[in-house]
Amino acid sequence: MNDVEPQTRLDNAGSAIDAVNEPLFVARSGQLRALDGGSALWRAQHGTDAHLLTHAEAALIAAAQGFAPRAELLERCRRQAGAAAPDAGELLPASAEMQPLPDPVVAVRTCGRPEALRRLLQSIAAFERGSGSQREFIVIDDSLEPDSNRAARASAEEFARQVSAPVRFLASAAAGSVLDRIAAAAGIDPSLGLAGLLDPRRRGGVATGATTWNWAVLLSAGNTLSILDDDVVFPLRAAAGSRDEFELSNSLEPETHFFDEADACGRLPAVGADPFAYAARYVGQAPGALLQRDGVLERSAYSRPIHCVSHLRANARVAAAFTGSYASIAFNSSVYFNTGNLQTLDHLLRPRYRHDRLEGDNVWQGVRHPRIVPRSVVTPLLLDNRTLRPFTGSCGREDDTLFLHLTKAIDPDALFVFMPAAIGHYPVDARNRIARSVEAAITDTNNFLVACTNDILPLLRSGDASHRLGLIGRYYAELALASDLTLSEAVLAWRDALYAGIVARLSTVLAQRPQAPPQWRNYAEQVIGANRAALGARQLAPEYLEVIRSALRQAASASEFWPNLWRCCAQQRFDQELPVC
Repeated sequence: MNDVEPQTRLDNAGSAIDAVNEPLFVARSGQLRALDGGSALWRAQHGTDAHLLTHAEAALIAAAQGFAPRAELLERCRRQAGAAAPDAGELLPASAEMQPLPDPVVAVRTCGRPEALRRLLQSIAAFERGSGSQREFIVIDDSLEPDSNRAARASAEEFARQVSAPVRFLASAAAGSVLDRIAAAAGIDPSLGLAGLLDPRRRGGVATGATTWNWAVLLSAGNTLSILDDDVVFPLRAAAGSRDEFELSNSLEPETHFFDEADACGRLPAVGADPFAYAARYVGQAPGALLQRDGVLERSAYSRPIHCVSHLRANARVAAAFTGSYASIAFNSSVYFNTGNLQTLDHLLRPRYRHDRLEGDNVWQGVRHPRIVPRSVVTPLLLDNRTLRPFTGSCGREDDTLFLHLTKAIDPDALFVFMPAAIGHYPVDARNRIARSVEAAITDTNNFLVACTNDILPLLRSGDASHRLGLIGRYYAELALASDLTLSEAVLAWRDALYAGIVARLSTVLAQRPQAPPQWRNYAEQVIGANRAALGARQLAPEYLEVIRSALRQAASASEFWPNLWRCCAQQRFDQELPVC
């Protein structure tokens, strides 16, 4: 990729790892249990492999928890050991044949933002005209306002005249009747909780986006899916120095670059002519096939533990690929700018410091090399929906986070690719992230369901996605029946971990940055104070607990009927019944 003009260029992040040219070694992922006479039992994290180790071998395993040259490892344990650790290349999965991927169903979610919708559709039309693709586009409108519905349909019809692909429209007023047909075909009683997940008229007073997400998953069942919110825009763009070789990292943490020039984001280099084809290079593939095709920066594993590659198993497949963002971040608080990687913090605090950088409205946020990661929390640009995928809850706003955690929970071999590209994000309404970040951290109801899912994950052993989802649902149901005291304990444990994590991380950063700009230090102290105060709030209102119970009951019910609903949609393709614009 070509560099952009100097004033908008994102400097390449230099690191000591660039000087590492010799093979790196690390202990295999597993557990050591001490035995008699200094010997130990080592058991693999995955599978049934186990070995009895001598004292020297156990010492080397303990020393080799991060990738490093052989001499460095031996120096750590200060003795020669008979057990040799594998190098990074031997840990990577063998190459596999690349698998073709069908064109996706592109689902565009919109609610009361017709001008933003039109802007997104026009940016798609710019590369879709004459492409000859077999894609299908579905505009899913969540608004209950007739004028907004008409404006959204008009934008969809205008887009349909510009492209050769079919463009369909699902209005909020039509969702109920389509749902009834699907429920009847699947043999499911609609009164079991379907309406709250799929009918905008039954969602309650706030449009969270969950109903449009769930419709996107059902209407593309058995296919591949791209989910787009109406406030994003193409083309994809990248930082200078971005490359195709994979970084060996399991981290979701991006780098953020803060621009001070108003038009800087638009001068970042574009990535590929067709974003869906770009994402399709990754989705559905085995990790070994991708690493063989694009290459690996083995030195990127230096000092990292084996967990940075232990998820790259031969039987795993990439379930989804996601991007970073440019212009505006996707989150409603800027607190995590201050607790992330050093490159982000250095660029935020660079002279001359500007506090408005923390609004996150003029940034590039992403990675420079693709990463294959074991989980994701970001709306995927492309999702493999050819096997059972879950729902998301409509009682919270973090619809993507809950969906992706459930995806991993029911499909433990699912992997995700963080692509070295960013999608434009231009929210219609001001997010006021600085003001929000000096309040206690956002505790979304769907994120509590994520915490509940993580609680039960170690107990799941079945390879059947439906069974796994059913067991998770039964755990939700059991917790929904708990006393107020027991439920409060669970909610407070989740909130305490969030607040305490921010306080601890930001306090450490403050201590490490005594020369940081006074305005930023004062801001950071306000963030710490707000989250520390939240730790002292030990009483939860009955109304709040009832919201939590409603979310648990909804998710419990959906976990039971969703697999049949998804399979019915995969077999009958109800998307074909929607009107064409």
